[in-house]
Amino acid sequence: MKYIEIHWLIVFSTIFVSIIILNNLNILKTIVNLLNYYQIFINSYFSKEDDKIKFKRIIFYSYKIISETTIFLLKIFLVVFPILFSIFFSNLFKINLINHFLSIESLLIAAFILIIFSKFFSKSKDYNKFDQSIHRLIVNNNLLLNLCFDIENFFTKKRNNSHYKKKLFICGYARAGTTLVLNTLYSSGDFNSLLYKNLPFLLSPRINNFITKFIFSNNLKRSPRAHGDGILIDKNSPEAFEEIFWKSKLNNEFIFDKYLTEHTVNDNILKEFENFVRLLIDNEKIYLSKNNNNILRIDSLLKMANSNVFVIIRDPIHHSLSLLNQHLMFSKFQEQDNFIEQYMTSLGHYEFGKNQKSFFNLDNIYSKNSLNFWLEEWRKVYSKIYKKNHDTKNKVYFLTYEGFCENPQLLFDKINDIFKISIKNNLNITQRNKNEINLKKLEIDEALIAECNQIYKKIKNISIA
Repeated sequence: MKYIEIHWLIVFSTIFVSIIILNNLNILKTIVNLLNYYQIFINSYFSKEDDKIKFKRIIFYSYKIISETTIFLLKIFLVVFPILFSIFFSNLFKINLINHFLSIESLLIAAFILIIFSKFFSKSKDYNKFDQSIHRLIVNNNLLLNLCFDIENFFTKKRNNSHYKKKLFICGYARAGTTLVLNTLYSSGDFNSLLYKNLPFLLSPRINNFITKFIFSNNLKRSPRAHGDGILIDKNSPEAFEEIFWKSKLNNEFIFDKYLTEHTVNDNILKEFENFVRLLIDNEKIYLSKNNNNILRIDSLLKMANSNVFVIIRDPIHHSLSLLNQHLMFSKFQEQDNFIEQYMTSLGHYEFGKNQKSFFNLDNIYSKNSLNFWLEEWRKVYSKIYKKNHDTKNKVYFLTYEGFCENPQLLFDKINDIFKISIKNNLNITQRNKNEINLKKLEIDEALIAECNQIYKKIKNISIA
């Protein structure tokens, strides 16, 4: 029995120990961090920021690159140390193990053990360490995402030249009920949308399907999502991943340290978005988008043919309470696991948590742990949207969460009228904000809540439901 000889037993045992060390040190994460630091370092030279800020960023990430490189080399040494020790120790007894370590058998056993550890011995429920590292490496890499997009677009363009797909954009401030509307419409079977399984190569669906079979587990089992709202998700569930496209194509130019700015998308990028939708949908179904950040680019979205925007609004006090609770909860989650913050940032989810950024500007005097902060954000967002888009001729439609829960068929009737189709609601809708709230105990700015209620009333008067 060749492989139970002392030589092979030492080699296989040493490889096993090295892989245990490798798994715990998460070297792939270090490599991804290093690549990200290099990317930010290089991009800093082409940034439009003030020279002093650029210089500070360059110095900061130079330090980061040096320190991460040092950490990487130390980790490599720790991983190979058991092998070096075995070779040194065996030489004392005149046993040659070098050829054994370099053999195809050792390579295969190392690969097998590594796969077992990365796939089945992870502490993370949905993304194990291997998946997290791949996510960081790909989703944050604009060059790679755009390269794959261009390749897939080139090879599929001739097969499917039908542009100007019908598009329905759902947006609003987070916690307005946009996910509920998304799931309700998607369940009808008449829509295509981005799904969890479209990650990490989001911009190239076919390349993603091929590659993820080999390097990405994508084994998200049906379970409640982290928001605590009872919504169950799996790899075939629709979700708000579209912002990866806009972040990539716009080079994050609308994203600042503390806020996101309203912006105009040029015609070339809008054409690329049409191509993106074409890659995602190869039938006559309607493209269904849920992306709250689209409130920053509504005018641009409506420039595309067959595009309609639905803005969801919710009673301000219940809405703001939900935002506050989510902010406190996700801030805690992100303190416990920094990948959650990195994950949300990579997807463009800045609505709450440690990476929270305001929409439009920083005009807010309250603490983020105060309900008044979220009421002020609510007032700012919906007053701005209403002032610009209250005329339904602009193909912007308002929908209240409360009205939708009471009679969802009104939304379906409107969509049927717009797109000349016939769809019906397949889900039972449950309204969540039925509890009475004691405003005095919450120490709410009375003038602020009064203004919010007035805005809500105005929008409700012109909403679909």
